[in-house]
Amino acid sequence: MELFPIVKPPEKKIFLKMLDRCDRLGTNLVNYVSQIIHAYNNHYFILFEPDLNYGNSIFVKSLTSFIELYNQTLQEKYANIEESEELVICNDSDLNYTTSLTVRHLKSDLISYFKQYLYKYIRPGLESYALEKNYSIPFDPKKTILVHLRLEDVMTWPNYDGRICSGHYAWLINNNEKCEWSCFGWKYNRQTPLPTQTIQYQIDDALLKYPDYEVVIITSPGNYGTGFSYRSIRSDDESYDLYLLSNSEVIILSRSNFSLSSLFFGMAKEVYVPMWGHLACIGPCTKFDNCNFNYFY
Repeated sequence: MELFPIVKPPEKKIFLKMLDRCDRLGTNLVNYVSQIIHAYNNHYFILFEPDLNYGNSIFVKSLTSFIELYNQTLQEKYANIEESEELVICNDSDLNYTTSLTVRHLKSDLISYFKQYLYKYIRPGLESYALEKNYSIPFDPKKTILVHLRLEDVMTWPNYDGRICSGHYAWLINNNEKCEWSCFGWKYNRQTPLPTQTIQYQIDDALLKYPDYEVVIITSPGNYGTGFSYRSIRSDDESYDLYLLSNSEVIILSRSNFSLSSLFFGMAKEVYVPMWGHLACIGPCTKFDNCNFNYFY
């Protein structure tokens, strides 16, 4: 694997210990990607435990396969790992801290950086693992507006103005200040459903641009309605749902880390994404934003 000479390799040997979280798939993926990018940019060796959370997911497999190939390029220097200094940037109780630290370090949003340097290595591996799982795509990726709804466990949680927490964390990042989830109220920075009217407005806007596209809803399984008459897809395999979300050129996302994680692995050319604190902490809505997304709240 070719390494891009982004920065001068450190004079002293440093390895980054990649840690997971007790959360679900999307949050773990955002957490993993942030740590991998941080190490890659600095030419740090990466160590991780073999039993990472969601280690059997095609997404985590594609990341760990990349790490193994990447580490091979550094094997000679890190032959004696005991001589290296350990670095941990994962705060297992504060995802905002971990992601924003990498954004400030890179001076780039994480999505653009990932797409520029890592995507070409990781996406083929993802496709190979999806093939092994016999995953199929039940829509035309080039003719579909795919909408993700975060419902299920948060269906009754109240809506809030995502500009408040997004603006708060964007200000901190723009001024090179540390971001912490605990510095902002739970009420204004959590994964909650968006009003049906708000989502419909984004769908209508997308349909103006792509009038002959089919609108398809992706959401969690369960005995509840989506609030929309469009065709919906629900499966018991969250990795399959995320794979579908990563295979449409037009996507409308929910206020969730599951949605955000698809932005790294996916092929979307037109993205509608709601503003909230976790979004800003991976770089969009800050001065380091190179994504060119459609933001709403």
